[in-house]
Amino acid sequence: MKLRLSLTMIGCLVGSACPVTAQEQTETAGLLTRVMTREAVRLAAVQSGGTPAESNWSRVRTLASGTEIIVTLKDSPPVIRYFVAADGSGLSVLNVGAPALPGAASDVLRDVASTHPESFQAAKKGRAFVLEKNVRVGPAGVFVADRKVADLAQVVEQYGRPDIIEIKAAMAESNPVGCAFAGYYGGAVVGGLPGVLIGGAVGRDTGPALLGMMVGWSTGAVYLYRKCRHKPERVIYLAP
Repeated sequence: MKLRLSLTMIGCLVGSACPVTAQEQTETAGLLTRVMTREAVRLAAVQSGGTPAESNWSRVRTLASGTEIIVTLKDSPPVIRYFVAADGSGLSVLNVGAPALPGAASDVLRDVASTHPESFQAAKKGRAFVLEKNVRVGPAGVFVADRKVADLAQVVEQYGRPDIIEIKAAMAESNPVGCAFAGYYGGAVVGGLPGVLIGGAVGRDTGPALLGMMVGWSTGAVYLYRKCRHKPERVIYLAP
C-alpha cells in the first residue's frame, strides 16, 4: 500500500497535478540528502573513470559524420579533426586549421562534413563542388571566390590505421533546454523513486516518503543535467 501511494505521488509531481503539503522533517531530510549525494558521486566516478573504455576500430567506423575528434599519430602530438569516413584500412578527416583558410570557409566545410561527407571523397576522385559563401572544393584544392586557400590534401587528410595510436571524441556541450527536460523527467526515475523507497522505510506515514522523493528527484535531476550538458573526452580507439 505504501509503495502504491509513493508511486502515485511521483506520477502526480511529474504531471504537476498534485500539491505538495508534507511537513519538513529535518533529520529525515539530512539522511536522504547524504544517501542521494553519495549515490550520485559513486555513479559519476564509475562513468568518468571507474571502468576501462572500450576501444576498437568498429566504433570509429560508426562515428557520426562531422564529429569532432582528437587523433594521435605515431611520433606526433594530438590534433583536432572532424570525422569524414573510415574503413578497414584507415581514416579520412577534415582539417580546418590551414593558415590561409578563412573562418567562414571553415564553417562551410564543417557543415559539409556533417551533412554531405561523401563530397570530399568525390572531390578526391575529380569532382568539383560549389558551396555556400563562394567556397569551392575540387581536385585542384579549396577556393574562396577565385582565390586558392589550400590544397585538397591539406584539408581532407588520410591516416592509415597502422599510424594511428589513439582516437578520442572531443569534449562537447549539449543543448541546455533539452538537457533540462531530460534532467527533470529522468530525475523522477533515477532519484525520485529511490527517494520514495528510502523515505518510506524511514517513516511510517507519507511525509518522509514525499520528502525523500523531492530530495532524490532534485539530486537525480542535477546529476543527469550535468551529465547531459557536458560530455567529457572519451576514448574511441586505442591501438593494441
